Amino acid sequence: MTEGRLQQQALDILKGADILFSQEHRQDIALVKNHSIALVFLPAADIPRFVGEGRVDLGITGKDQICEYEALKPPTKDTSLKEVIDLQYGYCQLQVQVPKDSPFKDVKDLIEHNISTSFPGLTRSYFGALEAQLLDPSGDCSVVPQLKTKIKYLSGSVEASCKLGVADGIVDLVTAQQYSLCIYNVPRSLLAKATKITPGKRAPTIMPLDDPDWVAVSAMVEMKKISDGLADCGVEDVFDMNPNNSRYTTRPGNDY
Repeated sequence: MTEGRLQQQALDILKGADILFSQEHRQDIALVKNHSIALVFLPAADIPRFVGEGRVDLGITGKDQICEYEALKPPTKDTSLKEVIDLQYGYCQLQVQVPKDSPFKDVKDLIEHNISTSFPGLTRSYFGALEAQLLDPSGDCSVVPQLKTKIKYLSGSVEASCKLGVADGIVDLVTAQQYSLCIYNVPRSLLAKATKITPGKRAPTIMPLDDPDWVAVSAMVEMKKISDGLADCGVEDVFDMNPNNSRYTTRPGNDY
């Protein structure tokens, strides 16, 4: 169970799955009242190791932490991780970044310079591949003999390292597009226009209403699009819901 800024979303998911527990102050382990489960609260970066080494059976953490764990410790048969379900929250992207006034205009310009990050494994792999490509553009060289780019590990405040002269660039997380569940009523004559804004992640769900000239639509939508144009499409009764809660039913043959 992850600690930190995304913990509340994880707690909401457990509540929606009818997992009831109480956590004592400053205690890292909580017993579930209505199931034979114990919850262990850990820093997000530690969860892949605890799961990979078999110390806990199931973990909630970010894909960034899983990728970093596997970059530092390549998975084996006994330590590999398997994603059971994508919980659809906390979206972000790991990016190479420089200040706006930086002389570095291309990521390759940062080779042999100082990079600060909380993800040293992924950063070494990325710049290692860049250096290998420069050494052998044909692609035959996949590993550089020794990384020339200087990777500096920071546990936090990575974005401040350039201003303080610690680094020339950083590798850090930035928030990616956020989705919510949008439900609304719209005239059939305007349905095509509305669903261009709310196409859903696969397709919108469209249901008839008692009024034959109207339909109800539900779709996963980028949050900003709800206010950026949906109101101009003739829709009514708009309901925007952040889908934090979920219930996952175990069936024969599933791992969990």
